[in-house]
Amino acid sequence: MGKIAKFTHADTWRPLVMASALLVMSAVSVFSMSSLAQAQEPSAAASASASAAHPHPHGHGGPGMLPMGGRHLDRMLDQVKATDAQRTQIKALAQSAQADLKPLHEAGRKVHEQTLALFAQPQVDSAAAEKLRQQGLVSHDALSKRMLQFALDASQVLTPAQRADLVAKVQKRHDRMKSRGQAHAQLEH
Repeated sequence: MGKIAKFTHADTWRPLVMASALLVMSAVSVFSMSSLAQAQEPSAAASASASAAHPHPHGHGGPGMLPMGGRHLDRMLDQVKATDAQRTQIKALAQSAQADLKPLHEAGRKVHEQTLALFAQPQVDSAAAEKLRQQGLVSHDALSKRMLQFALDASQVLTPAQRADLVAKVQKRHDRMKSRGQAHAQLEH
């Protein structure tokens, strides 16, 4: 009779572990790049592109809940009845943040491309994969810090009443989205 292949525990799990690592690294990379793309949304075309790939639904900012530009920022400023002076200050803060985020976006794109190239190889170098994962985390951390700094700076421009109003509107939107998601989940079952 023919030979029976003997599989070791490592032979069985190695492909699953590598596939899981690829998914995690791709998710981190895509999250970083799409967050940066939304943060750099200067035009309607960029707005459409960002909202299609952005993990924060409807173009809302990440840490701190403030959108970084385009019609989303204008709408938020309208909702809190921002004065012309507040609008000017917040838009200037957003432009500064976008400029700071641009190199982070490029770094995230590079890590993503390197990750894909690494996993396309016949043999995947686990040390190189770990290095890229760490680079992705560093990039995401820098992105998150800069977005939070923008939110903190903008919060200093808004009054406490405007911030409270903004928080209430964001919470209401999150509640609506949550109930829609629960209704959708019930339809699937």
